Amino acid sequence: MTESELKDILRQRYSLARWQELLQLFFTRIDLFPSSGYSPLFESVDFVRKAFQYGVIYLEKDKRLAVIDIELTDNKVINRNRAQLRELVATVVNQNTAHGVLAIFHGPNQLDYRLSLIVKTPKFVDGEFIVDQTYPKRYTYVLGPNESCTTAARQLLSLSTKNRLTIEDITNAFSVEKVSTEFFKEYKYNYEKKFLVHLTRLAGQTPELLPVTDDTLNRKEREEKRAKLLRDFCKRLMGRVVFLYFVQKKGWLGAESNDNEYKKGDPAFLQTLFREFDQLPQQTINAYYRDWLSVLFFGTLNKRRPNDAFTMPSGRTVRVPYLNGGLFDDQSEPDASLINFPPTFFHNANQTEVPNERGLFDFMDSFNFTVYEDSPDDQTVAVDPEMLGHIFENLLEENRSKGAIYTPKEFVHFMCQQSLTEYLKTHLPTDKRMTDAIGQLVRDKSTEGIPAPLLDQVDGLLKQVRICDPAIGSGAFPIGLLQEIFAIQEAINLKRGYKVWSPATVKKQIIQQSIYGVDLDAGAVDIARLRFWLALVVDEEQPKELPNLDYKIMQGNSLLERFETIDLSKLSDLQEEGDVIFAERSQYEIGADFSKSRQAVVLFDRVKKEELLELINSFYNETDPVQKREKKARISEIVDGRIHYQLRMDRVDLERKLTKLQNDLRRTFGPDFQNLVNAKSEQGKTLQKLTKQLAESQAKENRLLALQHTDDRPYFLWKLYFQDVLLTDQPGFDIVIANPPYMRVQEVEKVQPREKLQYENEAYGYKVAKGSYDLANLFVELALTKLSNEHTVNCFIFPHKFFNASGAEAFREFLIKGQYVDKIAHFGANRVFNDVDTYVCIALLSKSKQAKEAFSVQKFPFGSDFRQLMTDESRYQSVSYDKLRRAAKLYGGNQPWIIFGHETEYDLLEEMYANTNRRLEEVVEIFVGLQTSNDKLYLLDVTRQDDRYFWGTNQLSNEVWQVEKTFFKPLLRGRDVQRYAPLQTTNYVFFPYQVTGKSAKPVPLRVLETQYPDTYRYVMEQADVFKARESGKAAKMEFWYEYIYPKNLIKFEQRKLSSMEICTSYPNVTLNNEHLYHTTTVYSWVKRADTSESYEYLLAIANSSLLWWFLKNTGDTLQGDARRMKSNYLNPFPLPAHVSPATEKAIATLVRYLLFLNDPARPAVNPSVNNTSVATYMRQVVDGCVFELYFGEHMRTQKIDILSAVEREVKPIDELLEKVQAECINAVFLAWQRSESEVRNRLKLFTTRSPDQLALILNA
Repeated sequence: MTESELKDILRQRYSLARWQELLQLFFTRIDLFPSSGYSPLFESVDFVRKAFQYGVIYLEKDKRLAVIDIELTDNKVINRNRAQLRELVATVVNQNTAHGVLAIFHGPNQLDYRLSLIVKTPKFVDGEFIVDQTYPKRYTYVLGPNESCTTAARQLLSLSTKNRLTIEDITNAFSVEKVSTEFFKEYKYNYEKKFLVHLTRLAGQTPELLPVTDDTLNRKEREEKRAKLLRDFCKRLMGRVVFLYFVQKKGWLGAESNDNEYKKGDPAFLQTLFREFDQLPQQTINAYYRDWLSVLFFGTLNKRRPNDAFTMPSGRTVRVPYLNGGLFDDQSEPDASLINFPPTFFHNANQTEVPNERGLFDFMDSFNFTVYEDSPDDQTVAVDPEMLGHIFENLLEENRSKGAIYTPKEFVHFMCQQSLTEYLKTHLPTDKRMTDAIGQLVRDKSTEGIPAPLLDQVDGLLKQVRICDPAIGSGAFPIGLLQEIFAIQEAINLKRGYKVWSPATVKKQIIQQSIYGVDLDAGAVDIARLRFWLALVVDEEQPKELPNLDYKIMQGNSLLERFETIDLSKLSDLQEEGDVIFAERSQYEIGADFSKSRQAVVLFDRVKKEELLELINSFYNETDPVQKREKKARISEIVDGRIHYQLRMDRVDLERKLTKLQNDLRRTFGPDFQNLVNAKSEQGKTLQKLTKQLAESQAKENRLLALQHTDDRPYFLWKLYFQDVLLTDQPGFDIVIANPPYMRVQEVEKVQPREKLQYENEAYGYKVAKGSYDLANLFVELALTKLSNEHTVNCFIFPHKFFNASGAEAFREFLIKGQYVDKIAHFGANRVFNDVDTYVCIALLSKSKQAKEAFSVQKFPFGSDFRQLMTDESRYQSVSYDKLRRAAKLYGGNQPWIIFGHETEYDLLEEMYANTNRRLEEVVEIFVGLQTSNDKLYLLDVTRQDDRYFWGTNQLSNEVWQVEKTFFKPLLRGRDVQRYAPLQTTNYVFFPYQVTGKSAKPVPLRVLETQYPDTYRYVMEQADVFKARESGKAAKMEFWYEYIYPKNLIKFEQRKLSSMEICTSYPNVTLNNEHLYHTTTVYSWVKRADTSESYEYLLAIANSSLLWWFLKNTGDTLQGDARRMKSNYLNPFPLPAHVSPATEKAIATLVRYLLFLNDPARPAVNPSVNNTSVATYMRQVVDGCVFELYFGEHMRTQKIDILSAVEREVKPIDELLEKVQAECINAVFLAWQRSESEVRNRLKLFTTRSPDQLALILNA
């Protein structure tokens, strides 16, 4: 069967007989029961008309899927009770006779039906198979005459190509992620390669298309502004089309003129509109947008018309509703008459099935659309409104440059539930019964066993909750909270018997009462509003005018309530004197008495505060276009008036200061003081400064008011627009939730240079805007200091590197001083964001009056099922603030927050430092390798050598260079260094220095030319490349062939330890006896002059599991959970005190064993066991010895100490012949394999007798 044939079948109404045939096509191993053998199910469920199991699908690994048919009494129940249906069908999944369910839901009078896969994903905890601790997941295709079924046909047909299917194969066939990826990829292509390219070309030919009128911009800035206007228009255009695809699914577009209830609208209205346009006999070929789509947008959907009439290209009249809301307002759109998109951009009749070549409508027709936003546990294999967020936050590089990153829905879901749970717990009694009830209600939406009075309390609290996302992006978090609140209220009302319940009305009330959001990007605001409108569309049976979200979700820079030097946070302050204040616009004549012409331009009084709030609230539901314009104008007038007033007061203050100074100067110098006062004196400078500020004040006001009426405001008037929350008796939101932009200070300098100065201002900026800060840190401070009260729940997802990063001390100090942290879900090196290597945590924060003693934390091991584990409250560990402070103090330096996964690990760290009197930095100097600024140029891969010359190639060409050996040194790269292994390399680095004593000076070219002609040729023939290093910086140097950063040049010619810089699973450190040089991906350790310990002893510690555990918990997280073996991370490591010579000697001897065993040139020590296996065992012994240096008392108490036995049993091998060395090592190894061996037996007991100490270290 072809994909097209299957698609046609799936688009027919449901038939059990037909599906039995299809199942046998998809699954070769299926058992379909005869009708007499059907097993009835769910007979007591009121909304199930009939249900039965009629087959079993057999999969690999003895897995089975039950095949079920479910006929419902009313198809509307599916959408209203998806969670109940999922839980109901999941009861069939028992991990014994059925590991999943393939179910078809259908109704007797419904055209469409649903094919669902329900699986429970079992998990393993400590080796045990646990099913009951997970929730069922449902993946669904909507099929039938109203659906395209393209994706379903393609993915289901892929099952028929495999003979032996796994449950993973079935799950992949229902992959929502795959659909999302395919949709996004082609959507992006249409946006970037078609519409935007065409618009850019058109704008170049037609400057009036999107004129940039700001005369303050230079040419480059004007071009950038125009490019952004084009991108924004293109985003709006395609966003509107996608929105209408969802709306037409409801049947709200193209209904017949007598269909007053919109029962039979055209589910493919946009396509019909294009088809009729395309069939016009004298149509202008490129006029579809100009004549029809723009008219639909701006002359139809945003206007009231008699009977909702809209005339189609064919002349027939259909109904298209007035939607209101602002999505189709024509305020800043380019002139449609200038836009001429080719018709193939919308429909390409010859390429309808070819991705990227087909038109926009062809592309969208190939996907199913659903207006329902899914939860992680119940997903429709279709494009849902959440995809709009995915598109916005991933579509353009400009969003990445602003730090915007798309948050996957599992984490949105988790954060929303966590925030709501904490909010309810904050306002309700905190006994365990109450906490469990709240958890059950929020997590499962189950009211079972919860008393009615508590449900009433919860319902009341949900109706009054105030939620803000100060970096709203595409609205994921407020939408998530809308869904959560709605679902809980729905469950409560279901318990009450649905006396009065209108889902759309409830959602509309939640949005108006509870949702607030701000974003710097106007495009993000548009998408967020669009998603809220779609959330309302879902539950409406007939078209209803959408609410206006202009003052609920707003554009602005959340971090600033200032413009340049103007404090805008005071705009809402009321004056004590008088009810009416007239602000005056004054003209000043500098250098003489002020000449003022008074003009009353603004009226500001107490009434306006209440009026503004009333206007904003009434605007939400206003649907009359004239009233909307008038109210919006009145709101702007009041806001502008407050800006005028504030600036007037600032000018009065400046005027007062300037007048006083002029009077003082006039008394001192006379009337001609302007010419007599010394301009460089303190008074002269102040006079100039005040005069300039006063002269600039009007221009500044003009700039501010101009910005206030754009979608590019670099500030946000929190207290003015959200005064119903922030100017109350207890100001502050109940929940502040965000994934703030991640932008390092260096990037802030490039993208927001003016704003950066304000962020860092000592007088009014942010406390955490110091050092190497990130914009995300500022959002946390904003939330805690300006948006919160003592009951506010703050929930953020942000990079966890700021807990230990150098330069983030101010952020850590801010958090620990306020003891704001309540809970951390720490994802370590696990990748939360699909396409971004940013390692994050989720933090709950609050500023309660009572000091918190501790917070809870869960760290997720790399590769763990963190999506599932994060919801398991039992796995969170309590960590006291006192222990956190002590650990930071012990570590020293920048005093990072050391976040352990278990509280007992803090005790281990304290014990380590208690048993030391030195840090590693006091014993060794750790230095980095040579930085050439172009290794491809400087490194020779040597293939041949004699006493005087090397022959080899560099990576710039295939030429074989002959060079003198003198200025080429053997060079190690990171991969050349493995733990306890010998070092060797064929790479030699050009080292253009003459070393004498303790200094290294560049070798002059004349020396090379006269004494080393081959090396001279190597340099001169590549001179351009040498000089081009670091953008030509090298060319400006006297010795342009030397290193730009000549560090550590004289440190290599000595014995040392060398380590790989980035290590993934354990330290890679070895002994460097060969005077080998190395690049920057290798670090070396050189003993300080007063260090008595041997390198072998230090090597045991360097390669130990203990040092790795230390690095894993204190170092910066890298991809793959790797760590850097850099000096700043290693220096604080404590070295054990009071180590006896016998102990040090025994450990050093074991290290010599390991160096022997890891050298492939050495003979095998044991005829039956290879050296690698022997070395593995010896490393365990070394680990045990190192543990005992720090935790000796604990190990002796637990009878797992081994050092005394090791000291007795190891034998030195230094002076022995190689064969005898091998025999000696083998003798020790065999002794430790015997059943009576103390070392052997105690090694085996490390984890069982020390589960909270050694086991944690070994499992790091």
